[in-house]
Amino acid sequence: MAMAIENDPMTMMRSRIEGITTLKFLFTKDVHSFKGQVDIIIGGSEVTPYNADIYLAKVEITEVNQGQHLCKPMVTYCLKRAYKTIRLGEAGLEPITQETKPLLTGDVYISTSPNHFNAAKSCYIHSFEQIGFVLTTEIDITDEEEGEEDAQVISQWLQFLEVTNNKKDIINEKLLIPHFGDQFLKTAPASSSSSKDDAGAVGDGVVVLPFGDQSLKTGGFFFNKKKTRKRRKKKTRKKKNKKKKTVKKKDIKFTDKTYPYRNISNQEAIDDFLALKRLVQGTINPRSISGNKTVDWGTEKARRKTKYRNKSFVELWDNKKRRKKMLEFAKRLKKIQPRRSIASAIRSAIDLQWGTVNTMRPAAAVQMYKKYKATRVLDFTAGWGARMIAAMALDIDYIGIDTNKALIPGYNRIINLLKPYTKSKVKMIWKEAQKVNYSKLGKYDYVFTSPPYEYLEAYENMTNYENKGKKIKQPSSSQTIKIDDSEKFYDEFLVPTLKKAYKYLPKNKFICLNMPDIMYDKIKKRWKGVTKKETYKIVKRTGGLIGKNRKGKELIFCWKKR
Repeated sequence: MAMAIENDPMTMMRSRIEGITTLKFLFTKDVHSFKGQVDIIIGGSEVTPYNADIYLAKVEITEVNQGQHLCKPMVTYCLKRAYKTIRLGEAGLEPITQETKPLLTGDVYISTSPNHFNAAKSCYIHSFEQIGFVLTTEIDITDEEEGEEDAQVISQWLQFLEVTNNKKDIINEKLLIPHFGDQFLKTAPASSSSSKDDAGAVGDGVVVLPFGDQSLKTGGFFFNKKKTRKRRKKKTRKKKNKKKKTVKKKDIKFTDKTYPYRNISNQEAIDDFLALKRLVQGTINPRSISGNKTVDWGTEKARRKTKYRNKSFVELWDNKKRRKKMLEFAKRLKKIQPRRSIASAIRSAIDLQWGTVNTMRPAAAVQMYKKYKATRVLDFTAGWGARMIAAMALDIDYIGIDTNKALIPGYNRIINLLKPYTKSKVKMIWKEAQKVNYSKLGKYDYVFTSPPYEYLEAYENMTNYENKGKKIKQPSSSQTIKIDDSEKFYDEFLVPTLKKAYKYLPKNKFICLNMPDIMYDKIKKRWKGVTKKETYKIVKRTGGLIGKNRKGKELIFCWKKR
């Protein structure tokens, strides 16, 4: 039997105009010993981003209660209540059962100062994890209309996905209401009357919960304060012996001389791929970061050897003067955001001072594969493996071509790691794309790639078509690529490859290339114009600008086989 709990902070509000249901949680000083408010919109709606089933719309804690580690237990409690309400259909709502929708989605929008951003983000990620959700997408938000970003505020969308449909534990859990001073483990005696609708809500009032654990007395752990401390000390001693066997990731130091590659484990790479594989079952957000870790796990080290502005990132790192200057900047970033790791601060400083060698997000490739109904993909400049991973997530076949033989170990690692989790058949060819016999590749029904931006990035084993056998002279940026430059790049490589791929493509199927406008203009002069254009969103670098100095997007040019 469900009974009302006297100090349950939740009320329900239903909008008559937009038809949405809002759960309002009001924590008060008298009842919960702290002041705060959480609003959650449930059930999916056009007013929530991407029609999220659980949209964390508002989280507030009064200034006097900030910094007291209240966020995680407060938000976790509210999310659990929201999840139970959705699945059980409490207070007259129609339930979204696991049979109807096995995996729910979640969203939260963060907009706060740099000093509070990391703490807020950590709180929301932790709280969603407590209901079995994983972070799938991070979207940086900038004011594109004004063309510049407010440096005093960081704004970001976080998207989450339920990772399992077995949530009986959460549904049947006897929730303990947050109460400051009692380790957030306090329940209250049952009351026959419902809580007052503090938010002035219209609808059903308080949603009831199963009565909590009566063994917990008012005051919680305070009654056994000394004993609790003793127990904790004993437990700590026992754990110390066990920790010796556990290998933990350690943050690097500013004095370390080893390049700060991302320390990604095999299991993390697998989990990241599986998260992507779950996402592809529905409408995927092309800005999702799922799959990025898997790419880095396989090919990051090779990517860092790529020359940009005539120097690779490893070469710049080995330059003591350049490294010292960059580390000074990294220390400033760390000071601004003290909660971030040293490794993260250094990598951001590298990106901002030395530039980046980008890789396509697997989620963006997934979106294109699904839109063009691909079943066997040809990628004649395979790059860092993102498009291969996208194909493997969708269980479709993939043909990759690339000249960079230094990538072979990384590709083999990825293929062997993911083989148990995909039905895809992968074929890799390590030679110049224009020299491949396309008639022997077998049938493919979609061509999708991101060719080199001329010589902006010089990869290992890359051919210099302008002066064969000589060192590639690189432009300082993509903006300096001129109309008259790199004629042989197009005449000997890119356009002949396009024509060959086009010849064996079935009728009414597409070739799509992600590249700058100026490259398309050069191809059009030598071949023909496109049938349509797609947009590829650029995710903002941490600390970088989109709007004033960056457009925030690139184009994908598509030719249809007539």
